[in-house]
Amino acid sequence: MNDSERALLDAMAGWACKNTEKDRRSSSLAVFMALREDVKTAMDAGYSRRTIWEFLTDTQKVPFTYGTFIRYVKEHITDSEGRQ
Repeated sequence: MNDSERALLDAMAGWACKNTEKDRRSSSLAVFMALREDVKTAMDAGYSRRTIWEFLTDTQKVPFTYGTFIRYVKEHITDSEGRQ
């Protein structure tokens, strides 16, 4: 992914985070997918899922609960890559 694509995804994630009242489920998933590679990188670096979610919540990058975050990690990172 080049810098232009990354900037677009980051901008869209920020926008979706602010507009979650319109369609909470699809915008939450869009936010997660835009941050998916960052989440994978943090997991690979040894950070716990709880720490990653707390950081993303504190920096207002994710508008959803820890339970939703864990479900998205399972569905879109660990299960899709055969990771645990």
